[in-house]
Amino acid sequence: MYWGKYFQSLKIALKEAAAYKTVAFVNVINSLLTLVLYYAIWSAIASSGSIEGGLVQVMSYLAIGQAVGRATNLQTEMFLGNKIRDGSITDELKRPMSIRGYTYTHEAGWKIFESIVIAAPILVAGGLFFNVAVPSVSQLLLFLVSLFLAFNLVFSLAFITSVMVFWTKVGWSIRMMRNLAISLFSGKMFPLYLLPASIAPIFNILPFKGMTDTPVRIFMGSATGTEALKLMLHQITWTAILLIVGAFLWRKARKQLTVQGG
Repeated sequence: MYWGKYFQSLKIALKEAAAYKTVAFVNVINSLLTLVLYYAIWSAIASSGSIEGGLVQVMSYLAIGQAVGRATNLQTEMFLGNKIRDGSITDELKRPMSIRGYTYTHEAGWKIFESIVIAAPILVAGGLFFNVAVPSVSQLLLFLVSLFLAFNLVFSLAFITSVMVFWTKVGWSIRMMRNLAISLFSGKMFPLYLLPASIAPIFNILPFKGMTDTPVRIFMGSATGTEALKLMLHQITWTAILLIVGAFLWRKARKQLTVQGG
């Protein structure tokens, strides 16, 4: 196995991410402004009627969700798409690493950096302005495990949509659709516990809740013990399913490899 190669790829990605400090700062500001916008919207909703859990709980959920989103927001379609279009994907296939493993370590390196310099400050701001409670040690450990599983779940989906670039030759539009689906169904834009009972089961079955809602609930302490473990099992199950689908599509894509400009 080439574990040393994967570790080296991770280190390179960390250095790349660290070189974009200004972008990281802008992303922190963007996330904080998004929370301000959410606060204005949900304050207006709260003033016109009652909200389950109250405004404070909603804002705590959304603040943690913003942090989780920053730690799992991937650019996989752009990363692979550029290589497919310029022809360098053929060189990547010659590496002593699988293309999925290489892409995974690249994305992981960026997310480790952004988790520290973007997600962590968002959580601090959430505690200062939106009353996000500090979790217990056990909650924090479970949260970190769930966050890692959420990253893997998002990557498994992103790899599938990235492979589609072999046929479409366009990555940004596919990424936009994936991000829109995650935002709408994962709990990133609104708390899933506010969903009507008639449609909540649909959201619970889909993989998206494991990308934001699950780590958020564990952080807040609304999912503990057996319930937390069941939620993490849901993350693992969907990750396994998407990995299998991704592997199947990757085999198909290699047979269809036609590169623009190369």
